[in-house]
Amino acid sequence: MSPIAPRPSRVARARRVKQPKVSIEDRLVAAMESLLERGQRFGTLTVDQLSVAAGISRGTFYLHFRDKGELVARLMSFITQEIIDSAGTWYGDADAAGPDDLRAAVVGMVHTFKKHHVILSAVADLAPIDERVGTMYQALVDRLCAQSRRSLAVVRRKGLSRPGATDHMADTICTMIVEHCVRNVGELDATGLNRLARSLAYLGVNAVFANPD
Repeated sequence: MSPIAPRPSRVARARRVKQPKVSIEDRLVAAMESLLERGQRFGTLTVDQLSVAAGISRGTFYLHFRDKGELVARLMSFITQEIIDSAGTWYGDADAAGPDDLRAAVVGMVHTFKKHHVILSAVADLAPIDERVGTMYQALVDRLCAQSRRSLAVVRRKGLSRPGATDHMADTICTMIVEHCVRNVGELDATGLNRLARSLAYLGVNAVFANPD
């Protein structure tokens, strides 16, 4: 009779339970970013390359996604939600948000754009020549602008906004932040990134709030 294996200790079981399960989407995000950072062109990435880099089989890929385009759409939705979450109170609870919350939101968003800059810049580069990718990129911009308009509406309702703080201004500021981050954050070190975040936050806060201090 084979010896009975000892039962794992309570500590070992707790450690095993606490280890977060990495989703297929997370693994594919990391795989795509890794391949792009090594010089692979976005438009020529294949399902085989992504599957190998993510440590999954081709069959597993197709259990989750119809093709690479569906994967990219899912990744863009995933990244967009992460950007929204990084804005904290400004997007999450605008009724409680003040100038400092908007400053923190811009800083959080800039750092999230930096985290995913390889994918975002690749998508932005391909957007003008690939209709499907262009639609995905525009969806990111539109969703962030919609969030900004909702938050600004709260500030206006509370009587705290500048007279010229319109929805059009919200769209303009939001689009400026997105475009600037997509094009520039990849080249910045920590010091440059923080300087950019402070500059964009200054512009946003002073455009929205009548008394930003």
